[in-house]
Amino acid sequence: MNPDRVSGGLTAFELGKLLAEEIHIIRAAMRPGEPERARVLVQLCTAALRAFESGDLAAKVEHLERMFAGLAEDGRRTIRAV
Repeated sequence: MNPDRVSGGLTAFELGKLLAEEIHIIRAAMRPGEPERARVLVQLCTAALRAFESGDLAAKVEHLERMFAGLAEDGRRTIRAV
C-alpha cells in the first residue's frame, strides 16, 4: 500500500488538485457575498490545506524511514537518546 495515498485512493497532491478544481467551480457558479458560497469555500479550503499538510508530513516520514533503514541497531539507540 502506498503511504502517500489517502481516502479514496488519491494522493494528497491529487486530492489537493481536485479540491482546487471544485473551489474554481464554486467561485464561478455562485455570486460573491452569498453566505453559502463563503461556507462552501471555507470548507473546501480547509480540506485542501489538510491535504497539502498530510502530503508534506508523509514525505517527511518517508524521508525519516529511509534514514533509519540504513542505521545499525546501535545507531538507532543513539538517535533515540538525543
